Amino acid sequence: MPTPQAPHPVTQPRRSDAIANRAKLLEAARDAFADLGPTAEVTYIAERAGVGVGTIYRHFGSKEGLLHEVVLEAVAQFERELGDAERSAEPVAALRVFLVALLHATDSYGWLFDAMLSGQLPEQASQGIEGVEAGRRLSAVLRRGVTSGAFRGDLDVDVASNLMLGLPLTWKYGQLRESLNTADAVDRTIEVFLAGAMGGDRLGGRSTPARLSDSAPKQP
Repeated sequence: MPTPQAPHPVTQPRRSDAIANRAKLLEAARDAFADLGPTAEVTYIAERAGVGVGTIYRHFGSKEGLLHEVVLEAVAQFERELGDAERSAEPVAALRVFLVALLHATDSYGWLFDAMLSGQLPEQASQGIEGVEAGRRLSAVLRRGVTSGAFRGDLDVDVASNLMLGLPLTWKYGQLRESLNTADAVDRTIEVFLAGAMGGDRLGGRSTPARLSDSAPKQP
């Protein structure tokens, strides 16, 4: 009798191809949305990924599904950078981590901020963003600073939080990024904030703080 032939190991290669195609589509989608915003067509994304349009629908169901996956990546990046600093780090250090994470997200996903502000982000794609609650979490850091005495007791937390949340917009469209890297821009912002939050000669008699310590861990 002839020796039985072992079955061809087709499952693993197919699975590996599917994983590779999904990764290529996500990378191409990030680039396409960065170039064109959420209006980027599936044909353009598929062409950049080197796959057929049908591959997008097999993996993500629709362009909105693909966009949603990219949005979730943006949220995950922000959460990884933030870690537990907002709860465990000293308030000034936590504020720095928060702002650095915001500016890194702006560098990588600035188009997403534009789409949200202009109402161009489809409802399906926006699911998951509400869990970030950046404003509430930043306010919590500031309130912790007030409670601990790191910031002035009369600090208007809501106003301060909104001012800080405006930094990504000015970072994306202003001239600050032409002369400073992310870490230095955050340090300068915090220095200006602390000069008011902690008070100087005209704000309660406390001395203006020195520049942030170079010993603090820095990110590029």
